[in-house]
Formats: sequence, structure tokens, C-alpha cells
Amino acid sequence: MNAEASITNTRLTGFTVKKSVEYGQYTPDAETKANKEFKFKVTLTRKDQPYTGKFTLKYSDKEQGEEVTAQKGIVNITLKDTQSATFSNLPSGTKYTVEEVADANYDASVKVNNTAQNVDSNNNADNNKNVAATAEGTINKTGDTVEFTNTRKLGAFSFTKTVKGNTADKEQAYGFYVEVDGKPFNGNAVITQKDTEKPDDADTQDKTEEDKSENTAGTTAKITNGKLSLKDGQTATIEKIPSGVSYRIKETTGDRYVTLINNKVTAETTGTVEKGKTSETQFVNQVIHLNVTKTDLTGQKEVAGATMTLYKAEDVNGDGTVKDGAKTLDSWISGEDSFYDFGPVIRAGESYVLIETAAPNGYAYAENITFTVNEDGTIKTDAEKITDKETGEDIYLVKDDVTRVSVKKMDITGQKEVAGARLLLKDKEGNVIESWMSTTEARVFEQKLIAGETYTLTEVTAPSGYEVAADITFTVNKDGTVSVDGKAVDGNEIVMKDETTPVGEEGKLVVSKLVTFQGRNQAVNRTFYVALFSDADCTKKVSNVKELKCEGAWSAYTVFEHLKDGTYYVAETDEEGNKLESSEACKIAGNGTKCAITPTQKTAYAVIENQLLIPGDDFLNTLHDLTVTKNVTLDGNPISDKYNGTFYVSLFTDPYYTNRIDDVKALQIQNGKSTSVSFIDLADGTYYVAETDKDGNPVENTDFGFDVTYDGDIAVSFTEENTDSTLGITNDMNERNPEYDKYLKEKDDNNGDNDKNKNNTSNHSSNKTTKKGKNSKTGDYSHILFYAALAAAALVVGSAEMYRRMHRAARRKNKHNR
Repeated sequence: MNAEASITNTRLTGFTVKKSVEYGQYTPDAETKANKEFKFKVTLTRKDQPYTGKFTLKYSDKEQGEEVTAQKGIVNITLKDTQSATFSNLPSGTKYTVEEVADANYDASVKVNNTAQNVDSNNNADNNKNVAATAEGTINKTGDTVEFTNTRKLGAFSFTKTVKGNTADKEQAYGFYVEVDGKPFNGNAVITQKDTEKPDDADTQDKTEEDKSENTAGTTAKITNGKLSLKDGQTATIEKIPSGVSYRIKETTGDRYVTLINNKVTAETTGTVEKGKTSETQFVNQVIHLNVTKTDLTGQKEVAGATMTLYKAEDVNGDGTVKDGAKTLDSWISGEDSFYDFGPVIRAGESYVLIETAAPNGYAYAENITFTVNEDGTIKTDAEKITDKETGEDIYLVKDDVTRVSVKKMDITGQKEVAGARLLLKDKEGNVIESWMSTTEARVFEQKLIAGETYTLTEVTAPSGYEVAADITFTVNKDGTVSVDGKAVDGNEIVMKDETTPVGEEGKLVVSKLVTFQGRNQAVNRTFYVALFSDADCTKKVSNVKELKCEGAWSAYTVFEHLKDGTYYVAETDEEGNKLESSEACKIAGNGTKCAITPTQKTAYAVIENQLLIPGDDFLNTLHDLTVTKNVTLDGNPISDKYNGTFYVSLFTDPYYTNRIDDVKALQIQNGKSTSVSFIDLADGTYYVAETDKDGNPVENTDFGFDVTYDGDIAVSFTEENTDSTLGITNDMNERNPEYDKYLKEKDDNNGDNDKNKNNTSNHSSNKTTKKGKNSKTGDYSHILFYAALAAAALVVGSAEMYRRMHRAARRKNKHNR
């Protein structure tokens, strides 16, 4: 027998992962070689499956390796600078992927056997921001070396010394102290010198402006314990500093100078190093100073928000205005606790004018100030000055007075103060600055109004006995004075005069408010406002602003009285009397209605309907039912059971019966028995019940053969508490009815029974409202003006049917009043 055996030997080998770190001139304590760790994820696969066998892992700083089993082919390791980890006893052919976890402060690169990985394999081919770099390969007999290099993200900062003075000043060395990360810096700085431009120097004749401004080649200076010196035009650049690290630079020399950093008076600056950037700071030493501060008239309080602009004296006219084409030398906006030095732009032997080109709100503009710089650098001026306690420098005061306007409300004579008027002060955009009720004292606006701006004084409502005054527009001039129509106002005092209400004027204008939603009356809890105007655009108000309160109702009205003959425009307004326009939430119908008061027509009407387009939180949506019962009698006794007839009832929103709602309801009496109908889904409000014909016209005395009585009030009011109601109507047949004799005969035939019935019902009407051929109106009809206005509005829009109802209502009213 022959037998064969196959033996396969697998070579065991491995790979090594190394870490090296490149730092800058300074290394933060947390990032030193001993402290900073970098994390890696190693994935092992064999034959396209995770390798889960055992292998040996040895760190370079450990004497012995340890046996490791990869969990699902993954091993996580941590390395420090110069440390390495060797994976051994792995089968040849095992594939590995090494991923370094990203660190925000470091850039990473990787080499495999000293060969840099290309962009695709050097991670982020899949845009994984959590991975800094990736290496991959297959273990062969020699094994691979994978080296990851981390480079600290670095930046730089620089500071430049500029001296504005004489030659001696420029040749002096100025000392600086530098800290990095809160500690004195020890390291190197690159020093560059800006070329001194000499136009008449032959060496510079052929150079461009760019060439002339270039720095000379840099030299390296050693900084020890943070100390360094610079001269005029020199720049020190400290490079290779880790990003995110703080720095501080302080100038230590300055006995004769005020140091400015980026045009601010200070000798110290701080910052944070940014990756790939060089932060620059300018240290400037001034010799000539023109320090200015902005104060109030007392000189004790600094005023913020004033813009001060410096011009050469030759560019300013004698009246203080600036000539066309004048160049602005410098400009400053004042702060609350600072002064400003115009020194960098002024020169010895020159004169300058400082002009306030913008005053802070509530202050007038200051007068111009002239400064002359003497040859020795001292300043000559009439301006008041103080000495700064810290720097010893002179600081010149530019003083502003506050704006001051007083408002008085007087009668037409100008002799009597008028209290109780509601007044508004508005800016030129119509924004309300202040609202108040007048008293016998003037209203004073001190340090509130802006110089150079225009304002309008408006009377919203006049007190009883006075007419609303026309608006007054005035200007607060730059110098703090006040003018109206270009004329100065004495003492900056605005006087608004009210005429007394005309005696004997009988004109009235009734304004009604309706609120609807989706074509139906909608009860709400809202307050509306209305006013009268003399122009169609509703900009010239001639009345008080009046309220129209809908308190759980869909209607309201108000009356303007004591109106002179003339034309008025009625508009819905805001509380201040500004006309409102329709919006996406509400369409305002009838806004701006034109009305006339004439010698023959002393009462006018207007209706403004708010057609709400969006449901509101104040909608009152309780619906109600009204049941009306009809009973027919003859001379107060039950009518014959042989009687059959049809009657009609309608529901109105006013006692004049001009605005009918819902359909006309038929009440059919059969065999003399009573019958009922119902009006359903009625909104909150007051309704009026009337006996009508089939077309909804209230029955008249001449064409209806019954006396009508109501078992209750014909005015039915619904609220959230009062949900449903009933009303009985009894029609008592009278002699006007052609069938009276017919049914009276039947009564005589049953006289005994009728007499008995009479005795039992002799007092049946004691709690009833009786209508003899016309509808009697009982109860509280305080809304009658509103409904009259509604009727008038219907007449204006030309509704013939509404007109006929109004006409009949007027006839009934006249008969009733005879």
C-alpha cells in the first residue's frame, strides 16, 4: 500500500508601528514627549476575514512583549513621541490597516518602509474626519515598518516699533517683554528692518514704491527671559509657536512717550496664536499729542456717541462750514470713559479745526475748536483743558449742551393751561417717542430729542369742552434751538392751543362697528378705535380718538357730537389716531367713509366692518337656539278648532327691523292648535323678533287683522351663560279680519263655554307685551343708534329692499310717537 501526506509550513512574521513628533519653538506642558499620547486603531485580516489568532505585541520601552488576541481583528494602541509597537508571530500574508485617530492640534503623515503613502491611501479618501492618517499593507517575510509623523500646527506673532518724532527718538532702542503661555519666552525672533525712504538718494531712484517699503533681510535675535529691544522701523517675528497658545507683549521703555498699540493708548497687548497665520501688532510712540474728550457742559461727565472730525484750518470757512473737497485728517466717535489723541495726523507749525459732525442723541452740537501746533510741539487753543492723572498729558474738553424742548397745552387765548388732553410726540418716521396726559405744567423733554431731527406733536383726544388741535411739526436744530416752519421758537417752547367746542352745533355722526368671520357675525372681546378726518387720505385728524368696545359681542357704536357743518371722513385707527389698513388677518370694509353734516341733515351714519380672516383666541363660538311659539285667539279666547292659517316670523338685529338674519319661518295653525318654529345656531348678541309677511316685511296696521302680543321681550339677548330662549306670540283676531264674524258666530253659539273661558283668562295678558296693529318695542334699546347707522349704511350702498324696510320702520316710529 502506498500513502501520501501533505505538510504546509506558514512563515510567521510581523510589522512595526513607529511614532515621531515635530514641535515648534515652544511645547506646552501637556504636549511634551513624556505626556502627549497618540491613539491608533490596527485592523488585521487574513483571507478577507478578520484575523482573530494570537500574536505578540511589544512596545519599544518594554523589555518583554505580550501575547494578544485581536477582537474581531481589531487592536487599539497608544504611542508617544519616539515610541514604537511591534506586531510579531503573525502569519505571512496577513493584511493590516493602521489608522491614527485625528488630533485637532496636529497634522499627520505616514510612511511604509520609508515610502510615503499617496493621497488616497494616506487617509480621508472616505472623508473620515476622525482619522488623521492611514497606512495599509500585507505582511511578507521581511516585515514592514510603518512610521507616523505628527507635526504640531504652528503660527507666529510679530510686533513692530514705529517712532513718530525726531531723529534721536528714532535711534533709541525700546525694550519689550514677551510671554508665551503665561511664561517668559526663551527662543529666537527674526528681526527685520524697514527701509528708510530717501527720495533724493540715488539708490532709490529706480525703485518702485513696493520695493521701497520692503523689509531688509531678517536676522535672528536671541530672546532670554522674555526680553528684547527694537528700534524705529524694526519688526520682531516669533515663529513656530503652537496654535492656540496665548502670548503677551509689553513695551517696557517709555519715559517720554505715550505708547499706542493699533491706535489705542496702551503699552501692552495680548493674543492667541492662530494656525498658519502671523498676528501683527503696531507699537507707535507719539511725541506730539492732541488729546480730546467729549463732556457735558459741566466738564465732569464724558459723553459717548459724538463724532469729532479734524480738518486743516485752511479747509474750513469763516462760518464754520467745511469747504468742498476738504480732506478729513482724522475722525473719532467718543466713548463713555476715554479720550482720543489726534496727534498722529498733526504737525508742528500747522493749525487745525475740530468739528463735531455728529452729536449723540439728546445733545446739541458743540462749537468748532481751533488748535495751533507750535514749533516745539505744544498746543495753543482757547479750549478748556484738564491734565490726565495717569499720563500727565493735557486733555482738551469739547462740551455739549443737552437738547431741551418744553410742550404746553393752552386754550385758544394762550392764557390758560389745558389739562386732560392726550398728547403724542412722534419722530419723522411716525414712531411714538412719548405719550402723556397734559396738566397745568409744561412737559419738558431734556436730553431726549436728537439735534437736527424733526418731530410732530399730535393731540389724540381733547378734554371735554375743547376741540382737537392740528398737529405741530418742529425741528430741533443742531445748535439746540427749536424752529417751526423755519422760524425760531422762543425759549424752545412749543405751545399747542385748543379751541373750545362750538356752542349750539348740533351735528352728529354715528359710527357703527361690525365684526364678521366667514360671512357670519362673530362675537369677540376686542377694543377698536375710530376718528374723524378732514381729508380723504385720513391724515388730518379733527376729532378725538374714540373707543368701540366689543365685549362679548359682534357690534358696537359711538357718536361724535357737536359737529360743524362740513365733510368728514371716518376711519378705523390705532390708539394714537393713525389710520389702519386691511391686512392678511382682517379686511376693513367702509374704512375712510365720507359723510356730510349739512343744515338740513344734522345726523350722518357710517359702518365699519372688520371681516376677520383668521380665527382669534377671543372668538366666542357658543351657538344658541330661539324657539318661537304661535297661538291664535279671538277676543282673548281660544279660537275655533275649525280655524286653519299660516303666519310668518323673522329675526332682526335691530329694533327698526332693517337687517334680517336667517330665513323667514312659517307658523302653520291647524285646527286652532298652537305651533312652534326654531332659529338655530345663533351667535352671541341681541336679536329682535317680529311678525312678518312671507317676504320678511313686518306686518302693518292696515293689512293685518290681528293684534299681536309677545309672551316676553321682543329683544332676545344671548351670552355664554344665556344659551337658549323661547318666545310666545299670540295673534288675537280683531274686526279688521274678514273672518272675524265667521268665528265670532261660532263663539256666540257656544256662549256659555266662552264666558267660562273669559273668566279664566281675563288676566292673561298681564305679563305680555301687546302690539295693536304694530310691534310694540320694550326693554333696553340703548343700541338703537347702532341699528339706525346700519340702516343708513344700507341706504348709502343702494339697497332698495333695505330702504323699504327703513321707510316702514320710520313710519311705524312716527305713528308710535304721535
